[in-house]
Amino acid sequence: MTTHGNWLRPALLAALVLVWLWTALVCLGPGFDWGVRIMGEAGVSGWPATASVVGGALCDALLGLGLLVRRWRRQALLAQLLLMLGYTLFISVVLPRYWLDPYGGVSKNLILLVVTLWLYQQEPRP
Repeated sequence: MTTHGNWLRPALLAALVLVWLWTALVCLGPGFDWGVRIMGEAGVSGWPATASVVGGALCDALLGLGLLVRRWRRQALLAQLLLMLGYTLFISVVLPRYWLDPYGGVSKNLILLVVTLWLYQQEPRP
C-alpha cells in the first residue's frame, strides 16, 4: 500500500467498529420495539423475539469490540462476514420486501460485505 493510502484501512476499521457498536446500542435502546416487530413479521414472537433482538445486539457489540483487539480482528472480521451473510439470507428468504426499503437497509449489506472481505484479506495473519 502506498503512503497515500495508509489512512484507508484504519478509517474502514473505525467505520465498521462504529457501525457494529451503534447497531447494538440502537437495538437495545430506541430500536428495540422495531426489532421485535420485525421478528414478528418473520413469525417469531414473545420471548424468542426478545431473545433474538437482544442476542443479535450482543453479537453486534462483540463483533465491534473484536475489531479493536488486534489478535481477535481476523476472527471478528470472519464472524462479521458470516453474520451479515446470514442476516441477508434470512431477510431475503423470509422478508424479501425489505430489499425494497428506499433507504437501502438491506442493500447496504453488499458494500459492508465487500469492505469486511477486503479488511480480512488485508489483516496480517498471526
